[in-house]
Amino acid sequence: MDVQDAGLAVAFVASLLINAGFLVMLLQRQTGKFLIDGDDETFLLRNRKTGAISRLDHQMKVKPGDRRIVTFEKRHRLSFPVYDRMLRQLSERELTDTHGGISLRIHTTTPAPFPVITNDGHSVLVTASVSFAVEKDRAYLLAKLADFGSQLERRIHSAFSSAIGALRDEEMRQMLGKIEADVTKELEAMEREAKFGVPLGIKIYEARFQYEDADKSPARDITIVSSGAAAPLSASPRAGGEPDSAAGTASPQVVTLQTRASADPSAGRPGAMQFAGTELDKLLDQFKGRSPDQIAALMKLMELQTRQNIVTTLAETGGVIVFSAKELGLDGNPVVEDAVMNALLPPLSAPKAAE
Repeated sequence: MDVQDAGLAVAFVASLLINAGFLVMLLQRQTGKFLIDGDDETFLLRNRKTGAISRLDHQMKVKPGDRRIVTFEKRHRLSFPVYDRMLRQLSERELTDTHGGISLRIHTTTPAPFPVITNDGHSVLVTASVSFAVEKDRAYLLAKLADFGSQLERRIHSAFSSAIGALRDEEMRQMLGKIEADVTKELEAMEREAKFGVPLGIKIYEARFQYEDADKSPARDITIVSSGAAAPLSASPRAGGEPDSAAGTASPQVVTLQTRASADPSAGRPGAMQFAGTELDKLLDQFKGRSPDQIAALMKLMELQTRQNIVTTLAETGGVIVFSAKELGLDGNPVVEDAVMNALLPPLSAPKAAE
């Protein structure tokens, strides 16, 4: 083999090695780790030429870290509020991860309690929970929202305020299931009908709520434990941490949820003139379907409670107060009269036994 043949052989081998390298790179690119448009997660991609945003489909070959992936880092991230009633803490859950993946799982959002006025003017404090999930085919709508969590919270407030505000207090307590069904239907209609505004790209599964009388609920502090969580719409700042610009973190913030509860110390002694409207409605419910004897007993209890309140209030003034038995409702009571007579008269001596 002469020098020319040796050079051709070396060139041939080098060509084979180069082609093999290109083939290996191509195979790695085709079989490498790509993002998957699954049933539990999807991604949004931005066209670098037109700026249009579309959803990742199974035909696209996109690797993690691709610059086309919309990661929502330059805007409010896709989050929603979650309130813990036991701990009175408000935090936020994210719909996206650090790689831009959007969760398609079913989530439950629970905004902080908010007041609602019934049709007859009674105030109730509502804690609502709504289960939802992002719809894959409509996930691109999320890119149009500046603040997903606040928009969803306002819609929940509006839906429950509309459903409860159309009912009287006693009707609300009898139609809890219907209220939840109506709110679920209204929230879903906001997603499907254009007349309700911009859709959020989600599906509503159910809406639930619990309530308590705002007139009897004291003001309470809510701790915001997530640095990215916003203060609830129904609360006002009281104290708490401001973001630490040096560390990039924020200490827990405390806000106060205002209610209509009275601060009167005598509120613990309800009398006829101290019943709130809601309590009167509940009291009237106690009379429905009762026998005359039961109604008479209820009326007597109210009378005795009112008399006790009057005596207690006057006694707190520090003066000497004298009431007759009739004024205290004791006149004509045989049990009381026997007890008084036994206390005033000396006991009769027993006859001596015969010797």
